[in-house]
Amino acid sequence: MTRRGGTMVLTGAAPVLQRDVPFDLFTFAMSGKRLQGSLYGTTTSRTDVPLLADLYLRGELKLDELITRTYTLDDINQAFRDMHDGKNVRGVIIYD
Repeated sequence: MTRRGGTMVLTGAAPVLQRDVPFDLFTFAMSGKRLQGSLYGTTTSRTDVPLLADLYLRGELKLDELITRTYTLDDINQAFRDMHDGKNVRGVIIYD
């Protein structure tokens, strides 16, 4: 999963009832690898959110290009259908 001495960062979770994963502990340990979890990118929201907002407002953080599609609040059911059907990776609900 990663090179010798590398760090694997767990960024997603399996279904809530799936608690066990087959894992070769011997090979993992003998390769000097590390496993680390990450919650929301392991950020410090008090400082990082204002920094990211400022970068976005200055045009230095391109977020709009990451949006697959926007939906109105009235179209929220369609947004969920599109998400479940794999038609929408990063949908945004616009509420005016």
